[in-house]
Amino acid sequence: MSAEDDDEFEEVANVLRGRTVVDGELRPALDALEARLGQPVVTLTCGGMNSVAGHGVPGVEVPTMTAWVRGAAPDHERRRQADAVLDEIVAEFAPWRWRQFTARALRVGNLPRSRARRIAALAGIEYVTDPILGGLGYFDEEATTRVMAAIPQERWEQSGDDWGAGVWTIAVNADLRSVSVFVHTAAEAAQLQQTSRWYEWERQLRALIAEKDEFGSTSIVPVNVALESRESLESDWQGNWSYYWY
Repeated sequence: MSAEDDDEFEEVANVLRGRTVVDGELRPALDALEARLGQPVVTLTCGGMNSVAGHGVPGVEVPTMTAWVRGAAPDHERRRQADAVLDEIVAEFAPWRWRQFTARALRVGNLPRSRARRIAALAGIEYVTDPILGGLGYFDEEATTRVMAAIPQERWEQSGDDWGAGVWTIAVNADLRSVSVFVHTAAEAAQLQQTSRWYEWERQLRALIAEKDEFGSTSIVPVNVALESRESLESDWQGNWSYYWY
């Protein structure tokens, strides 16, 4: 993740935490957008995305603007109307030439008082050409990865220790958003898979993940929890973790 992407992630996170500060340059655009939409706008954020085939030279970074409002996800017609308003605002107020824009979005930030604050509809993005997500579009994916990375290996291992000697290890790949519980033999794994004991282990692991899930992103981009065996790791992937994960 680049420094720019990291900045964009933190910008979105701050929107969800209610810590937004509107840049003075964007204040006129926000006020105009709020008036024309007829509902409060939390903030405007600016990011970038790579242009795609049909827009000229691939890989050219172009600016984007995102409007954040509180409330439920809009239906298609409401989003279409909001996009049209945002188009007008961008053309009128943005510090870049309009022809540079290849994407615009109405994103809905739902900010309940509960701890499970999250974006109500990250899918509410309209792209002029190919629906390739970039930058802010990957918020939930990145948030889930960060949740996984924030849990110390000792916490995973402690769970395995609590379950007894039948567990060989608990392997975690934060980038792939995946955790695998390894028992010793394939037969043990097959038998355990059919029991309530495995479901309880999985429930405990998901509860551990939820502790760190500030934005509820793992309910949108779930973590894969698998039951494997050391025997299968050695026979199917030659005991190589890179082969297993990738």
